[in-house]
Amino acid sequence: MKISVIGGGAWGTTLAQVLLDNGNEVLIEDINESFVNKINNEKKHPYFDNLLPDNIKATTSLKEAVEFSNIMVLSVPTSFIRGVLKEINVLMNEEKLFINV
Repeated sequence: MKISVIGGGAWGTTLAQVLLDNGNEVLIEDINESFVNKINNEKKHPYFDNLLPDNIKATTSLKEAVEFSNIMVLSVPTSFIRGVLKEINVLMNEEKLFINV
């Protein structure tokens, strides 16, 4: 399965690693460019500094994440969820499954 994880912080990146370990294709989206660079370039978790799988990918583009999959794992702080969902709604052109963690 292809899964987009929205939010590349401690919880989102950890969940993405578990999803990858279970054979899924995963794309992490985060607004923090340093998190995305650390994941893509160093293959390291942005908080815990442990190594991540070589096939892990991250982006700062919400559009890219929305287009990547039909399953969206939302791992953003509650105070930002409404705004993120509004942005996603504008970008969607097909039904998606949402999982809020």
